[in-house]
Order: sequence, then C-alpha cells, then structure tokens
Amino acid sequence: MKLRLDIDPDIVAMMAADVAAGERAVSAAMREAGTGLKSAWRLQITGAGLGTRLANSIRSQNFPKSGESLNAAALV
Repeated sequence: MKLRLDIDPDIVAMMAADVAAGERAVSAAMREAGTGLKSAWRLQITGAGLGTRLANSIRSQNFPKSGESLNAAALV
C-alpha cells in the first residue's frame, strides 16, 4: 500500500508571500515612525520658540536605504 500526500497550494510560495508582506509592513512602519518622530520633534522645537533653523536640523534615515527588510530601522 502506498500513501501519497499532495498539498495543492504551494506552501513554500505561500510562506514566501507572507515573508514579503511582513517585510513591506515592517519597512513601512519604520518609515512612518521615523517621519512621525521627526515631525513631532520639529514641532516641539518651534513651539518652544527655538526657531525653524534648529528644527530643520532634525533629520531621519531609514535602513535599509532601498528595499524592504524584517530588520528595518529608523534613525532620527
């Protein structure tokens, strides 16, 4: 007697799609968090009366610079 098991949906493709979706979500969340923190910090500086030049010195960078990653990061 032979036992045969066929999994119709390709599990490897489904997992790859889930990982890709996770990478996009993490990267987008880090971009949004970095931008939100930068904007909030700039508003606090200008609200304290320290001027727009000082506020505009606040920068943010996202890593990786291109593409998506599950280990995405934002530096403000």
